[in-house]
Amino acid sequence: MAGGASEGGGDPRLVDDHRIGAGVREVIVYGRDCPELAEAGIAMVGLSDVLDEFSFVRTDPAEAQLLACRDGRGEVWVDGKWVTCRPGFAYLTPPHVPHAYRAYDNTPWSVAWASFRPLRADIAGPLLRPVEAELWTQLITALHAEQAGTADREVVRMLSGLIKLYLSRQLDTGADPRLADLWRTVRQRLTDDWTLDRLAERAGMSAEHLRRLCLREFGQTPSAMVRGLRMEHARLLLRTTDLTLASIARQTGYRDAFSFSRAFRRVVSISPDRWRRQQ
Repeated sequence: MAGGASEGGGDPRLVDDHRIGAGVREVIVYGRDCPELAEAGIAMVGLSDVLDEFSFVRTDPAEAQLLACRDGRGEVWVDGKWVTCRPGFAYLTPPHVPHAYRAYDNTPWSVAWASFRPLRADIAGPLLRPVEAELWTQLITALHAEQAGTADREVVRMLSGLIKLYLSRQLDTGADPRLADLWRTVRQRLTDDWTLDRLAERAGMSAEHLRRLCLREFGQTPSAMVRGLRMEHARLLLRTTDLTLASIARQTGYRDAFSFSRAFRRVVSISPDRWRRQQ
């Protein structure tokens, strides 16, 4: 699907523009502040909640972008015209091809986005495509919370790897889609006993192949990935609830408060009680 502007000279109807109204609230993680994100080829990720003016036109963008609609609606430039972007769809734009997007008549619009260096040079766009906006939002929210909070490098590396995998899947690159399905299942069923053999069986591959894929895509073993997802959820529960450590342990796949606290200290270096007080 061709973009709305030709590579030769761009669409004469598009002129570089960048406007953000006072009613826009944003959460952003920059690659310059997060080495793990930069190593994944991602310049920045963010969430924008738009209540008034929000308009971007880039006639020669240096990076690709994925902008997923979470709620409300906006307009994006596709095939030489403005097209409505609704929840469940994303605006995918390659580098060095003009693109544009804007809030629709100043109505609310919530988007989750990334600017990144694509793993291949021939991605199509600009175009609209279906997207898992909720998962995308959760990944960005978790990365921002971790980076702004404890900033555990293991957790940040895991989340950056998942964001890279998500982008790879949207671009139909070589990342094995079975990994995304596996970690989505693990996230939904943290209390299961996720041994390496069971993870491999769920992914439909051998244990050794799964181990190699995880090391290549995320720089971590499958067991470390499971532990990272459990600790991510544990932090969320510690920060946002008054649940006891025993209850959090049960919800994150640990036998009791003692085994959970011991695992938490290995990852975060302090006890969960102390971490909760600091938050």
